[in-house]
Amino acid sequence: MPASTAPRLLDGAAAGALARARSLELEELLAIVERSGLRGRGGAGFPLVEKLRTVRRNAAGGEAYVVANGYDADPGSPLARTLLGRSAANVIAGIAIAAHAVGAKSAYLYLHPEATDARAAAERAIAADGELGVEIEIALGPGGFMGGEESALLAVLESRRAMARQRPPYPASQGLRLRPTLVSSVETLAWLPLVAVEQARAGTKLVSVTGAVTRPGVYEVTLGTQLGDILSEAGGTNAKLKGIHVGGPTGGILGATRTGTRFDFDDLRAHGLGPGARDPRRYLHRERGRPALRVPREGELRDLRPLPGRHGPSDGDTGERVLRSRPPVGPRVARRARRSHGAFLSLRLRHHRAFDPPHHDARVRRRLPDPYRGEEMSGGDLRARPVPALRNDDPAMRGSA
Repeated sequence: MPASTAPRLLDGAAAGALARARSLELEELLAIVERSGLRGRGGAGFPLVEKLRTVRRNAAGGEAYVVANGYDADPGSPLARTLLGRSAANVIAGIAIAAHAVGAKSAYLYLHPEATDARAAAERAIAADGELGVEIEIALGPGGFMGGEESALLAVLESRRAMARQRPPYPASQGLRLRPTLVSSVETLAWLPLVAVEQARAGTKLVSVTGAVTRPGVYEVTLGTQLGDILSEAGGTNAKLKGIHVGGPTGGILGATRTGTRFDFDDLRAHGLGPGARDPRRYLHRERGRPALRVPREGELRDLRPLPGRHGPSDGDTGERVLRSRPPVGPRVARRARRSHGAFLSLRLRHHRAFDPPHHDARVRRRLPDPYRGEEMSGGDLRARPVPALRNDDPAMRGSA
């Protein structure tokens, strides 16, 4: 198999890719995708062939969907917009090949509402190829960062609010309209035509270089390239290098001496990072202190294993700083715990007696439930008092007559 890893995803054209994919047996097509080493470019790095097999198996001949995520939630990283502007035909062909692999008849291209040029390029590509075999609809997200999360975008496609949900179930088993759904990035699916036609190995990745560099922009680099070489590709830094931020808003920062770190899935994962945007919910949990992480010293790798104690050092710890949550101030109370009606009124009565004894609200006692009777009254207070009789010569009687 040719091991072509030349950066040509932006400019490569794979004519006849869809016809070639349809001519192959399904297992043969999946084997070619597996040999290409194609992994998700959205940040997780999950093998695409595993997603294809899972969705097709869960669909069991029924309805399935394909969603190509080109949302570009990070405004400083327009990877999907650049790819659609340069090679929209490959993206549309990749969506059609993925739909053929999972047995889907409907597909969606999910874009940011401000990606007007990318949307126009996709519409032209869909109109140019009239034999896609799948109905591709372009859907626009609501804007904002969370609109690109896979469970949030499925909610948008179902005309609901863009809110992420907990997983499992994963979209591959229960996705759009509770049917198996393949959710993959535009960059990942754009590799399928090149893999199907030339059996090329998916060895490049789109990166967005921004900040204090001479030529900021989107570049296609070979996986395994050192971070320093990527900065040199962008013209080098125009100021003193203090750190390298990898992975977008939910990524992490490497020190200035880490320019020799290789840009690939395994090396970045060893540093607790990834080549793309990560799941934001993981980092919300990290801020709450659930997985405590040891901060590495310069030249060391980050230890991703959770510490055994909540606030104590682990065995063999040499004094590194540890990211932990703030210790609880008081006992934990259930958020929705409420006092009963009787307990609340008893508390109110004690409050009145403690702060205003002579004038406490006596009516509170009468609203208490039956178990609380209050102080018993003496027998003298319960005796009836006689009323004096009125005489006929009483002035009050004459006035009333």
